[in-house]
Amino acid sequence: MFPLLFRIATDREATVDSYAQMQGQVVVWNIVLHRQVQDWEMGQVLGRILTIDNLSRRGHILVNWCCMCCGAAESVDHLLICCPVASRIWMSIVALFGLDWVQPGTVRAVLQSWVGGRVGKRRRKAWNLAGHCLMWLMWLERNRRVFLEELRLAVWLERHLLLVVHSWLTLTVDSAVLSFVEFVEDLSS
Repeated sequence: MFPLLFRIATDREATVDSYAQMQGQVVVWNIVLHRQVQDWEMGQVLGRILTIDNLSRRGHILVNWCCMCCGAAESVDHLLICCPVASRIWMSIVALFGLDWVQPGTVRAVLQSWVGGRVGKRRRKAWNLAGHCLMWLMWLERNRRVFLEELRLAVWLERHLLLVVHSWLTLTVDSAVLSFVEFVEDLSS
């Protein structure tokens, strides 16, 4: 279903379930790529999310509304970037790193601008993970609301984002890992 990810995955023999890892009660997809996704390939990776607009294009008849903000139509860009819930979390992460940011309106533009964040070498890995983690958590929360009829507040999502980024760093960083409290203090310093 995702030929691009298959082509650039380091282990082409791996099964989909071998890439899934449990982080507490959250499933995290840990696909190791032998190179970064190129700008021109982004549509192949991000446009596959089955938001209501994508399902409608495939012939499903659905009411198109965002379950996060209960307002606008659900699209990939709205759900992951423009929705007031997502936007609040994006801005809180940017503020935590002490940066000013004009929020782009598309996932592609966010990913392009996020890579160049001037956060310093010490905090770069956390910065790079935070954007991807935020989109992943928005998708998980969207599915929780749609399929389980449960919702978590934006404040919970903000805090959980930091916990997940910290846990991802403990899996990827070779050097000594900071405690969670030290990690949060380090981000804002």
